[in-house]
Amino acid sequence: MNDSTSTPTIEDGASASQELKEVLQKIDGVGDVELFIYSGKQKEVDSKSSLPTFSLFNEQTSKESGIQSILVVAAGADNIQVQNKLKQYLSSIFILPEHRIVVVPMDEKGVLK
Repeated sequence: MNDSTSTPTIEDGASASQELKEVLQKIDGVGDVELFIYSGKQKEVDSKSSLPTFSLFNEQTSKESGIQSILVVAAGADNIQVQNKLKQYLSSIFILPEHRIVVVPMDEKGVLK
């Protein structure tokens, strides 16, 4: 018997992350994409640390503490039109102001320029 009201698992968040990346990569000019979500949530493991945590997109992140900002590293982000598209779409998806979404270009090796 399947329980359709079950709590999302980490695997569900990873699956949602992969699906979102695949969809964003299909947008004309975007290319490879990496998403990093800043939730503002403090690490519970180390109580001495006051540093906020960053994570790859995870459905649990947005439900537990709310998303504060998003960093998008995209191969086509050196084009201002692609940057604007990504900001607009992610702003709509996550209901987040565009100034909290940072889009930066990826270099040829798949890392931040």
